[in-house]
Amino acid sequence: MVGALQSGFKVRAVVRRVEQAEAFRKKPVLQPYLEALEISHVPDLTTPGALDDAMQKVDFVIHCASPMVVAVSGVINILRVIAYHT
Repeated sequence: MVGALQSGFKVRAVVRRVEQAEAFRKKPVLQPYLEALEISHVPDLTTPGALDDAMQKVDFVIHCASPMVVAVSGVINILRVIAYHT
């Protein structure tokens, strides 16, 4: 994420808990890039349609953290949304 921000990309991060969003915003490494960082709250990545808004106008997806149970279902849902929007 930091690399993308440093390269000039706008980044939309998806978090499952609101407190995760606040923790991201407070990270010193992200401070110079807060204008280019958008954080979307999606409590359950496995719910069909849950990612639709977060994936609007997205060119790239990087999946980088998730518990294993959520990871499989969440990735399948991410791929469905990508396929729908491309």
